[in-house]
Amino acid sequence: MNEPVYIIGSLLVASLLSASGALIIVFGEERLDVWKRYLTSLSVGAIFGGAFIHLIPRYAAGFGFTQLAGLVVVLSLVGSYALEEVVHWHCHRHCEFEAFSVTLVVGDAIHNVIDGIIVASSYYVSLPVGVAATLAIMFHKVPKEIGDFGVLLQGGISKWRAVEINVLTNVFGFAGAIGVIVFSGVGGLIGFLLPLAIGNFVYVAGADLLPEIRTEESNSLLQLAIILGGIGIMYGITFLKPLLS
Repeated sequence: MNEPVYIIGSLLVASLLSASGALIIVFGEERLDVWKRYLTSLSVGAIFGGAFIHLIPRYAAGFGFTQLAGLVVVLSLVGSYALEEVVHWHCHRHCEFEAFSVTLVVGDAIHNVIDGIIVASSYYVSLPVGVAATLAIMFHKVPKEIGDFGVLLQGGISKWRAVEINVLTNVFGFAGAIGVIVFSGVGGLIGFLLPLAIGNFVYVAGADLLPEIRTEESNSLLQLAIILGGIGIMYGITFLKPLLS
């Protein structure tokens, strides 16, 4: 399998979908909040499914899920929280103009680096795991970018300038992926990166997305059904393994 081709191709598709989410606001905002809410629910299911159905079992099968691996997962989860807090703290102290917009852009760039690392390291495990990780990130990126785009507009940034910022921050995902590609031959690297990816997935779905859903006034049963649908999509990939292997 030519991993770099799959990695770069997947990130290109994810970036295009992300940009299309921003363009929705540029050309029309009808029913945008409703779609974003349900896409976020789908993201929760897809990301949890990606972590627990694909990443964890595949890691355990290839490397053994040891206490050290569990510790790395927990530290990754805590580190994801700490990283967000550091970004917010730094920008609120040092960014005098449109602090929340700068915080958002910096946070997006860092998060995209992590996404690139997750996609790349997953493809080096296997093609099905790489596809699952890519889909989970895609489902997350579209509603997230729609929300972020709206925040940039509230900060006084023009629509097309916000689209430009969206495209530029996505470049950081390729930087993270290229780093993994370049150092993929280093012994134990993928075995170290996968627990980090698992911890980040669990944090994003549990700490960032679930609270966002619960603050919305919407049909809880429908939200639950969509979350289960996201999990179902991730589980469905397991039946495609013969085709993806």
